[in-house]
Amino acid sequence: MRVYLAAAALAATTPVFASAQTADTPPAPAAAPDYGKPESWLCRPGKVDPCDANQDATVIKADGSRSTEKFSATSDPKFDCFYVYPTVSNDPTPNSDMVAGPEEDSVAAFQAGRFAKYCRVFAPLYRQVTIAALRAKLIGKPDTSDRAMAYHDVKERGGVSRLRQSRARRRADWP
Repeated sequence: MRVYLAAAALAATTPVFASAQTADTPPAPAAAPDYGKPESWLCRPGKVDPCDANQDATVIKADGSRSTEKFSATSDPKFDCFYVYPTVSNDPTPNSDMVAGPEEDSVAAFQAGRFAKYCRVFAPLYRQVTIAALRAKLIGKPDTSDRAMAYHDVKERGGVSRLRQSRARRRADWP
């Protein structure tokens, strides 16, 4: 018991040295996505990803009886679906780090995967504002997130423009 108390007392009195980054300075954002690379996509054709999750559904009828509706993706989609997942990132930084966490994977599986019944699903990773940044703003801390960067990733950097190119080319190896 004395060893633990001594360690706690030492830890409480030991000075903490400030790092080069202060609490008010946000960390540098992740590198901009390159949507020409498969790793910049949460979901895209030709890649095993969260959108490939089992989409079978339980149907509950008015009389309370249940049945399973088997899901099958279309083998010949006539169009592409572009899915931008909602704010879900649990990264501690103001903007997401471009590495899909379980929260991004889950929302894609639950929300975007079923679209594969009708179309090819594309979901870009992007440097979205994180839950941590939103919480900080709610308690009155300065907003250090970059909302324009997240928007730019999806719209300008390649997500939407690549989808437009895809429709024009309709290449199987897109992007």
